[in-house]
Amino acid sequence: MSLKDFNILLRVVQVLQDTMNAKVEDDKYQSSLLFAVILFSEMWEMPSPSVASIKKQFTDVLMSDNGIYVTTELYCAFSKEKSKTCNTFQTGKYDADPISYERDEYWNKRAVIPTQASVLLLSSKLDAQAPYKHAELLLDALKGDNKELIAFEHASHSAIMSTPLIPGDPESPICGMELLVSYIKNGGNLKKMDRSCVKKMPPFNMTITTEYLNGYLLTDDAYDGVYNETAGTSDIKPRNFSRMRFYHAILLAAVAVSPITAKSKKASIQWKSCPQYTVTSETPASSGSESPSEDAECAVYNAPLCYPGVCETPEGVDSTIEVFVKRYPATVGNPKTARNVWLLQGGPGISSVSSESTTIDLQKKLGGSFNMYLMDHRGTGRSTRLSCSAETKLQSSCWGSDIEASNVGKCAKELANKYGDMSSFSTTSAAKDVATFMGEHTNGEDTVVYGLSYGTMLGERLMHLDPPEVTGYVLDSITTSSGARATEFPYCSNWDTNFGEVADQFLVMSQEDEEITARFKKRGLVGTIKHLIAKFDKDPDSVCAVISSMVYNNTDSTGTGLTSVGMETDPPSFALRRALGILLTDSEMRKFIPPFVYRLNRCDEKKDLEILLRVIQVLQDTMNAKVEDDKYQSSLLFAVILFSEMWEMPSPSVASIKKQFTDVLMSKNGIYVTTELYCAFSKEKSKTCNTFQTGKYDADPISYERDEYWNKRAVIPTQASVLLLSSKLDAQAPYKHAELLLDALKGDNKELIAFEHASHSAIMSTPLIPGDPESPICGMELLVSYIKNGGNLKKMDRSCVKKMPSFNMTITTEYLNGYLLTDDAYDGVYNESLYYQAVGEQAAVSPITAKSNNTSIQWKSCPQYTVTSETLAGSGSDSQTEDAECTTYNAPLCYPGLCETPEGIDSIIEVFVKRYPATVGNPKTARNVWLLQGGPGISSVSLESTAVDLQKKVGGGVNM
Repeated sequence: MSLKDFNILLRVVQVLQDTMNAKVEDDKYQSSLLFAVILFSEMWEMPSPSVASIKKQFTDVLMSDNGIYVTTELYCAFSKEKSKTCNTFQTGKYDADPISYERDEYWNKRAVIPTQASVLLLSSKLDAQAPYKHAELLLDALKGDNKELIAFEHASHSAIMSTPLIPGDPESPICGMELLVSYIKNGGNLKKMDRSCVKKMPPFNMTITTEYLNGYLLTDDAYDGVYNETAGTSDIKPRNFSRMRFYHAILLAAVAVSPITAKSKKASIQWKSCPQYTVTSETPASSGSESPSEDAECAVYNAPLCYPGVCETPEGVDSTIEVFVKRYPATVGNPKTARNVWLLQGGPGISSVSSESTTIDLQKKLGGSFNMYLMDHRGTGRSTRLSCSAETKLQSSCWGSDIEASNVGKCAKELANKYGDMSSFSTTSAAKDVATFMGEHTNGEDTVVYGLSYGTMLGERLMHLDPPEVTGYVLDSITTSSGARATEFPYCSNWDTNFGEVADQFLVMSQEDEEITARFKKRGLVGTIKHLIAKFDKDPDSVCAVISSMVYNNTDSTGTGLTSVGMETDPPSFALRRALGILLTDSEMRKFIPPFVYRLNRCDEKKDLEILLRVIQVLQDTMNAKVEDDKYQSSLLFAVILFSEMWEMPSPSVASIKKQFTDVLMSKNGIYVTTELYCAFSKEKSKTCNTFQTGKYDADPISYERDEYWNKRAVIPTQASVLLLSSKLDAQAPYKHAELLLDALKGDNKELIAFEHASHSAIMSTPLIPGDPESPICGMELLVSYIKNGGNLKKMDRSCVKKMPSFNMTITTEYLNGYLLTDDAYDGVYNESLYYQAVGEQAAVSPITAKSNNTSIQWKSCPQYTVTSETLAGSGSDSQTEDAECTTYNAPLCYPGLCETPEGIDSIIEVFVKRYPATVGNPKTARNVWLLQGGPGISSVSLESTAVDLQKKVGGGVNM
């Protein structure tokens, strides 16, 4: 080697060392430890490849700024991974948790471009730190069309710094920055963005500029020039000066990792032929006959007990549970390419058995060309059923309860040992079951999800998870309104008030009926109900007061009444309210309310008593009716979800909840009786619950903490629309909840169709010909049209809505004869020969939402630049303008669903934010731009000069 080359080579080595060791503006603000935590948690292959294989990657290439194989031992130390590679090291065998975290639900999940947004990707084909192929993969992975990738042929890292139109000119326009400025000015509108600079980019050029040749190599000829120290200048450095230095002996260099998508390995499932109907019409009658056709397929999916971010499986507990799925393959066309429909059952606590007949009917109406799916909600049916040995005494509902709260403690210990955290049976866990199964075990074709009652809450939770296959959500009888104000939460603890409001609307409409007006001339229907309430409580032993009390009393005409815990000593007016409430929930049986009230008020021994006793029997039969999926239900799951997600916290007092009931004229509940049970399940420490002893057992509560999706405003996915179906006389899922949800849903591709006087479930309670069992059902017609049109709201046929019959209080002959056993509702006599068996109807529960309070922060003036050029030079001088504002935000150490703050640890951390208010116009109404720094482990200080420059280039009209 000649001396001519030796000095030049030494100079190159010196330049490399200076590059790696250069003092950067935010050096003291960086955290190499954070870099390592994120790198080893999210960016390292698990289990780790061997050192030899990683080293071979390095020796197989001609150049790389890393040699990442030297970091393998450090990965093993941070992760404490039990693998063949890491077992060769001793550094991970310390007695403490690893310095890493588990990958969460968003890791490697394909992102959906939000409806209101676009995505611009900038990349270069010669960027070795963030290779172009990663940009191509991300472009393909992003779900949605409003996206674009602009690639530079030969730029290096950072398109807004490494794409000068005049190479070597420090004042040259930068194409990447021009693209960013145009994109921001046009509000993210890709069609309006100016891309002209891309065509002006200079060609690839390997000629070294004089400035770099003289300033860095200290020579005038790169290949044959001699070393000349006087040629150097001290102030030259590349525009895109990278941090190519070692991270304090922890890492060799900052590693750029591309976002990717990949499908996880699918758990194998086996579909088997099974009957269309789980329970035949003969089975409930115990005939023993069951011969349905084997036209369905059933499978059991092994789902994790605890999904990442929801809970953690305790040691010694089975980490998986079974989730049952039933499908009805398309009968027309190929099921492998057919579109799909999922039906989510109401409840909670009800299995999919109750939805089978609806599913079969819907598939027929769709022409057989869709695959239909049902799933037993985890905790119910043929999925792992949530139960305990004390369950025979655990029967619960939002409208009363005969659970013995004293048994809850025994059940809590058993469940804690069996499952640990009860969030494993949460609504979110169930939604993840649906999303996971869709992604791994269906054909991936477009899918519509229909949810009824509690199924709307489950469907809305699924919307947050955004499975890409789902192109439409139909929510029928809305029981969730995530994002509503505190005063509008549909808490179950507010059930009676909400029910009573709908009842009042019904009574107003009823009083417009001519016969009703004629029958209640003196006080009106409303006045007569109020009169009866006062009259019965004043004389509780009167004949008709006693009859009304039989609704919840074992001394009724049949001896089969239902007595619920907490109702035994209620005054007769409470039973009257409940009786009227039960009648209100059915579109036909609510017509009994005026004659029932009329006869109670008249209370004639000859004319009325037998008819009144018959109404009581009908009510009891309705409440006690054997339903097809009775043995598949879980009242325990119902209580867990109800008390975790649907009850106001802290609980209102029993007196205040009871007052809600006494303030209304009718409600099928009287939810106040459930308060003690809530306290037993939740173990809440509150003024209300402290009055009970039932929550003082030695075990975790049978409830779970509300997670990140609870009461969070949902964004309608880009590929989907939302159809809401509701009725203004649905007392179980009041119309106001549908209005609140419509307003809360983020996005425009949504519609609410309201029926003026239907009851619960639009696809069942909206016949075009009332009383005709063969009548077309408008709600079902809407659902069929929506599904056939792939969720396209513009193409959906709504014509049946205009054909809906008007509100009518005339009782059909079939109901009059079959239920009341008379031929005149007001004056007819009892005639047992008219009898036929009355049928009850399932009820539903309204869940809740809540909005967290905003944390108060204070903005203070601060310098544009945290570190000035003088500070770097060590002069200590700092005379810049105070044109920025800074604040510290108190954020939770652990967000819900990510982690839980241990006892004794501060539950909040400080997060620093800096903003550059708009200098043109009003900052309060200006648009905003956020810059996210690279790294990880690098602070925002490194972006300050870019932020200031960018704000100037966009004209000062945005907040940075």
